[in-house]
Amino acid sequence: MILLREGFRSKRSAREVFAYAGEFAHCEQWDSTALRSQKTQPGPTGVGTVYDVECALPVGSLKLRYRVLEWEPPRRVVLEGTCRFFTVTDTITVTTCDDGSELDYQAVFDFADGWRWTEGLLRPGFGRMGKASV
Repeated sequence: MILLREGFRSKRSAREVFAYAGEFAHCEQWDSTALRSQKTQPGPTGVGTVYDVECALPVGSLKLRYRVLEWEPPRRVVLEGTCRFFTVTDTITVTTCDDGSELDYQAVFDFADGWRWTEGLLRPGFGRMGKASV
């Protein structure tokens, strides 16, 4: 398992930050590896909403299918992304603070059985990716 955790403070309200970061179709604007993100069906975002996300790799790209597991606007969204190599659970939490809001982003990567041996090799690169993204 690889855990990434990043965050930032914003002068914007928690509602504004959540509206932007919680809508995963925007992730290509703030995730340094996301090349494309597309909601697969029209309508409001909520539990069960699905996104197809293409992420850059050092060589080529990887497609993940994300599904919203929890949707608690304007505070929290939990998504699960899957591909053949790993499952990733992304949690975005937004809280109000004195001068605006604070966003906490956590991603937990659980590698498939045949790929767990790569975690130690990939951990430094995943850490750099997390810092560049949020």
